[in-house]
Amino acid sequence: MYGGHPLAQLAPSPAGLLTTSHAAVQAFRTRTLRTGGATLVLSGPLPGSRLLEAAEKAFAAVEHGGDVRVPAPAGPPPGGGTLRLRGEGARENALILGFAAVSRHDDRFAAAELANLVVGGYFSARLLRLLRQELGYAYSVRSTLTTDPLGPALAIATSVRAEVTEATVAAIHDDLVRLGRDGPAEREFEHARTHLLGTTKLRQATQQGATDLAFALARHGLPPHWLDDHHERLAQVTPEEVRDFVAAFLDPARAVAVVAGDGTDPR
Repeated sequence: MYGGHPLAQLAPSPAGLLTTSHAAVQAFRTRTLRTGGATLVLSGPLPGSRLLEAAEKAFAAVEHGGDVRVPAPAGPPPGGGTLRLRGEGARENALILGFAAVSRHDDRFAAAELANLVVGGYFSARLLRLLRQELGYAYSVRSTLTTDPLGPALAIATSVRAEVTEATVAAIHDDLVRLGRDGPAEREFEHARTHLLGTTKLRQATQQGATDLAFALARHGLPPHWLDDHHERLAQVTPEEVRDFVAAFLDPARAVAVVAGDGTDPR
């Protein structure tokens, strides 16, 4: 149905699914699903003893042990590059620009969160205003800060017409350079901070949200009360710290770019 579209190339084929054996699935599970260094967060209305009993029963067949993965030191990447994927039938080019970021252990994490919001992390972000409202290149732009202990990253993603792809990349690059040089305006900085503090507290308002946050912190070896300290840090971070983070980590020359669509040639 989707021909040579990148999504069709990445998705497993029906033939591949039909020929996959139970033994192959078991072997994959044995290689990859290890409890060494794993974190389990349980929450619910049941007594804790019953929750633990159910968890122990569910994981009894899982092989224990395995190497504990240690995150690499945070720092800007040595250099960037561009990967171009051609997918026939795609009317737009999908574009992702990726950058290294910092983990929750890093003193610059609060600045990284605010930088992500200012750049493209919510509807009032500057790249959305630039590419949608001012230039008309894209309907949506989104930046995401991931905090995986193995490699925290910040990615900017959008979809644009093939003929404005290079202009879109240039516009993003120029805006990141300006932000790394001048920093965010006071109003956009305070708006982003208010939004981030509010949404963080909203995530804690439900049992599922609180559990997800506890799990995310536990994966980094952080206790739940880290959030209290983080709220205080967010209240103290300055626009200059956001500027310095952008200058150090969101340097366009170090971006790793992926462009996929009908108007691109593979390299």
